Amino acid sequence: MSIPKPPPDHCTILYFAAATSYTKKQYDHLPAPFYVTRLPNVLEERYPGIKSKVLVSCAITVNLDYVDLEEEADKDNDGLLITAGDEVAVIPPSQSQSVEPSMSPRATTVTYKTVGKLDIPLDIYLPEQPTSPPPVFLWFHGGGLLQGHRSKVPPHFLRSISKYNIALISADYRLAPQVRVQDIFEDVKDCIAFIRNQSGLVKHLDASAKIDTSRLAVSGSSAGGYLAFLAGLYVDPKPNVILPIYPITDPLGYFFTTPQPGPLFRDGGAVSSTPPKEALKAMLEKGNEAEVPAAFRDPKAEIVANNPTDSARNKMYGYMLAAANLADLLHLNVGEDSYRDPENNKWRVAKSVAAHGLPPTYVVHGDVDRAVGVDQADEVVGVCVGEGTNIQYERLRGKDHLFDVFNEQEDMEGMYAFMTKHLGAATSGKL
Repeated sequence: MSIPKPPPDHCTILYFAAATSYTKKQYDHLPAPFYVTRLPNVLEERYPGIKSKVLVSCAITVNLDYVDLEEEADKDNDGLLITAGDEVAVIPPSQSQSVEPSMSPRATTVTYKTVGKLDIPLDIYLPEQPTSPPPVFLWFHGGGLLQGHRSKVPPHFLRSISKYNIALISADYRLAPQVRVQDIFEDVKDCIAFIRNQSGLVKHLDASAKIDTSRLAVSGSSAGGYLAFLAGLYVDPKPNVILPIYPITDPLGYFFTTPQPGPLFRDGGAVSSTPPKEALKAMLEKGNEAEVPAAFRDPKAEIVANNPTDSARNKMYGYMLAAANLADLLHLNVGEDSYRDPENNKWRVAKSVAAHGLPPTYVVHGDVDRAVGVDQADEVVGVCVGEGTNIQYERLRGKDHLFDVFNEQEDMEGMYAFMTKHLGAATSGKL
């Protein structure tokens, strides 16, 4: 069933799992603006009993970012304002709700790099009762390298800390377009160096916290998956294994150079119908830039390493999809010779595999992903197979972007099995 564009001055409410069963709907269009703290009462008026029977155990996202209603209620200005065109989702529990309170891992925040006055932090989560010094699993968040925050860790990662005895690290990085893709990759390299250096991360941990920094897996979701690929290509020594999840792989690929409608998601990460071409045309004609303040689009604006949930910066990815300008925002050459530019090729993963090689690599991507086209993964996997790279590819039928976030039961067992197999001595990545 398609989810149509909302009428003017309305937002879209998407229902998942228990919310779908209770409302017997997949979506509503509600008048906007209104404060997110009013959402439970608004839905209670339409569906009596939903607050106590459904909403109490669900999470709320606005434009794909989790919102803590209690925190919003404590704000002096009534919190986050839902505006016309926003996508609000009532979904299964967020990461903090999907792990039993007694088992919920606690993060230690450490600054791994300072650029000028900007501190760039990471969060490290350690198993409470490690069976041995855990290896390091480094994960980078998504958002097109344009937006996001290290706290947006999918639920299965938090469960994996004790289940697989790993030290999970989620790291921020500087965001484009205020910095170049080269600068962002420097953050990735510096983060890995900080983890590996005996005078780096371990100096900030409790003396009883023992981690094995010689065994390193690098992963990431969406744009974070792109950073995992770059780490596999260019960090020396290479990680033991990389695990990109629905990754961006080529900012100059067809998907990111062709205007795309903003994604809508359904239960469990399954795809809903793409808005028709007429809706995309109307969105472009109205000027998608108007939804994103100029300060975020301005390359000379303040440099940041993350953004809060209620920031309008969280619309940067949708703006980029409609404008088809990811390469430009990352400061790549977008002129007539862009596809022959050797400097550009460095940031196009498939173009660099033969020259630089990859460690053992696991890739997972849904075949109906509308936020990062599956062709991005297909091309790289094809090249890796031709080069003899040790690679495993799960091309999931009927899965959209963020399938492992919206489905709290997703355990990603295939990925963790591959990780466990290769977190031994470093290998060349060749069969």
